[in-house]
Amino acid sequence: MSVIKNGSIKAKYTYSGIINLTSLNANVSLRWIYNPGNSNLLGNWHFKRIVVTNGTGVKVFEVPPAQWMSVPAKDKSELIKKVLNFNPYSMIRRYVHENVTCTNCSLPVHLTTNESRALLSSITFGRQVSSVELDGELFVIGNDKIRVALTGKSEDGTIYKVDVEVKKL
Repeated sequence: MSVIKNGSIKAKYTYSGIINLTSLNANVSLRWIYNPGNSNLLGNWHFKRIVVTNGTGVKVFEVPPAQWMSVPAKDKSELIKKVLNFNPYSMIRRYVHENVTCTNCSLPVHLTTNESRALLSSITFGRQVSSVELDGELFVIGNDKIRVALTGKSEDGTIYKVDVEVKKL
């Protein structure tokens, strides 16, 4: 996802992961860069990897400081729930793909402000996002892949560009 303001990229977010809801295992990686400055994406960057095991165990690796971080017991269940149920992939299924029955097709997509906020929040892992409605297109590729390309502009002129691909395992 790219966040653009006044024609400049202000932040870039990348979320990737393998989430198995049957076994309740997940391995997700989040990377975000603030004020990249130019095409080399120099700026302040952060990385987080979250591993959920059997729906009960969770560990987090963060850069900086480049180490495995302890997760307080009181926060474990909320973090596991966020990773398994409120990730970009589940948001796409919930808001976009739920009623689509075609294969190898494309369809227009519109997300309400609340749906857009939920999707953007899942990509930024809970960071504050502007009120925006996202519009774009859903591409169904065969029987196992969905791609959604969305764009929206908030009242303050910030542009959000989102590209999410979901593949069934």
